[in-house]
Amino acid sequence: MRPTEKGPITRAKIDDYITRSFRDVADEDYVAARALYRIGFDLQFLWSALQSIEKYLKAILLYHRTTTKGLRHDVSRALDRVRTIRNLSFEIPGDITQFIQRLGAQGINRYFEHPLNTDGLGLLELDKAVWHLRKYCRSVLADTATGNAINGRLEEIRSTHSHARQNLMWKNLYFGRYKKIKFSRRTKWANPSNFIYPEIFPELDKIIQFSKPVRDHFLRLVKRNNDATPKTRRSGMATSD
Repeated sequence: MRPTEKGPITRAKIDDYITRSFRDVADEDYVAARALYRIGFDLQFLWSALQSIEKYLKAILLYHRTTTKGLRHDVSRALDRVRTIRNLSFEIPGDITQFIQRLGAQGINRYFEHPLNTDGLGLLELDKAVWHLRKYCRSVLADTATGNAINGRLEEIRSTHSHARQNLMWKNLYFGRYKKIKFSRRTKWANPSNFIYPEIFPELDKIIQFSKPVRDHFLRLVKRNNDATPKTRRSGMATSD
């Protein structure tokens, strides 16, 4: 027990907060992601998928009283931190690690400010990742040795007839009742306008708060273009359209 936790009652209250504010919300983010995938909203699917994975990883950390400060939306760092938890036998397949890393790069693109590539970031991968991560989202006082099932928001959704249940169960090999499914994978590539017309970035930069990686990319591009342009030519260039 941590020094700040005065007894089992306090610990139970803290665990209750983690369950309701992290694991349960992650469950709802997961169902929302599946619904968004189902209607073809890929950018929104990736953001909700990232939110669910982020909260599951943070729930694992918090159940083990490991800080989540400084992680923000960096799921790769969160995963690395989970792997440092002492007395936790944490194992996930290698392809899930790769999925989490790719999701961290693409899911954060909620404003469509850098190119979109959904290759390897489909529904089947998300379902598998949630299945493997969620089993660790439980109080350390839970009797994991006997394999007691988690009874949370996802189980509540599964037990009721609702649109949420339909979206959770749809073609779900892990939380549904399917032994096999017919599933057509889809991959989407798309470039936002700032990458199609990079010359507009200086004007956009005046009115939009870009993420640091995207802004740094264009600042380097502007500098490279300026360095490649002769000074005499730059001084004589027109400044209006």
